[in-house]
Amino acid sequence: MSRSQVAARRNEYTRAARERDEVRDQNRQRDAEYRRIVRSDPIQREEEQQGNTQRRRTRRQNTELRELEQQANSARRRAVREDATVREMEQQSDTSRRRVVREDDEVREREQQVNSNSRRAVREDATVREREQQSDTSRRRVVREDDELR
Repeated sequence: MSRSQVAARRNEYTRAARERDEVRDQNRQRDAEYRRIVRSDPIQREEEQQGNTQRRRTRRQNTELRELEQQANSARRRAVREDATVREMEQQSDTSRRRVVREDDEVREREQQVNSNSRRAVREDATVREREQQSDTSRRRVVREDDELR
């Protein structure tokens, strides 16, 4: 998973957590308002029953919110693990890349040495041939002079 995907997922969970907190605050405000009304006017039985219904609904919503919190926390932990995995893979990739570059440099250096050795060998061969030619020329001259002297 790429860093941008992990970041997008993390942003999504953060947004969900923010929405969950807003719903929780609204529920608390409604509960506080309900209690204030019931305490100030005990005659409103119907409203009290509605309040009980609202409390049950709120409890259900709170349970759902806790489940969402757990999912968000789980997703956050997973995103952190995935980030760590991505960083580790990047480090391994960087290490491999550096090793390949180093090995390439070593191969180039060996190739340069081989080329240098080859050039030196060619020069030495040329020098040996030149000396052999000089030696042959000298030998023929000596033979010719010997022939002339006879």
